[in-house]
Amino acid sequence: TKPWLSQQKEDDDATIKKYFTMWQTKKELARKKKLRDKKLQRRQALRLGGGGSGKPLAHDIDVKQR
Repeated sequence: TKPWLSQQKEDDDATIKKYFTMWQTKKELARKKKLRDKKLQRRQALRLGGGGSGKPLAHDIDVKQR
């Protein structure tokens, strides 16, 4: 085995790992943002009377009755 070949492979592996981690984090952040937006929309819908289209969620009904 030629030493410079294994070095190249190590570099490649490191790069792949780095990009994969970056991609994972990006995906995770996108997922969290989506969840946050959903929660926000639900809160706003509640403030506007909730359940404008379709039935309100069970949890929302509980909140309203308090």
